[in-house]
Amino acid sequence: MIAGLISRVIAVLVGFVAGYKGGISDRILMGITDGLLVIPLFLILVLVAMLLKEAMTLINTGFLLAFFGWAWDARTIRSQVLSLREREFTQTSILSGNGTLSLVTKEYLPLTIPLIFSTLINNIAWAIGMEIVLAILGLVPLSIPTLGTTLQWAITYQAMLLGYWWWILTPVVLTILLLVALYWFSVSISEYLDPRVRIQRIGVK
Repeated sequence: MIAGLISRVIAVLVGFVAGYKGGISDRILMGITDGLLVIPLFLILVLVAMLLKEAMTLINTGFLLAFFGWAWDARTIRSQVLSLREREFTQTSILSGNGTLSLVTKEYLPLTIPLIFSTLINNIAWAIGMEIVLAILGLVPLSIPTLGTTLQWAITYQAMLLGYWWWILTPVVLTILLLVALYWFSVSISEYLDPRVRIQRIGVK
């Protein structure tokens, strides 16, 4: 949740500013975004986690994943804002005297909420997976009770060789169920919040 919520704030701010303002702001923000997209993210996370191993608390791990987990979603949000900026209601709102903040909060934000929620849930699933990988590699303190540290303890004490299959199977099954549940939740909340899908469900006479 920490990684997902913080990265959503960054992604929304970057996506909205880059998509609506355009020009040099768009080039600078998209340059930073593209830089994060092309770097080997997994290796960078491992390197930073190794350097900060003693400080890798649950909160700090969330901040680390949030710092590197917003770029793709920011570009996706920017694409939708670019599309909204070219529609007629944008020009109508501007000619009506509405300011930028009013236009963004009253017109753009409701239309992008389904995308924001969908990317939030997907980012939470990504953060869970990355935390598990970092924990298995021993880069997260084993005193933090997570699915990843549970697997790390099982591997360290050779649970499979000892026949303690439930020690490994439990976190693996829980992880699979959690990721599948997050995917279903992402799809369902997108359908519920998307006005076009809601109209199709209700029907228009």
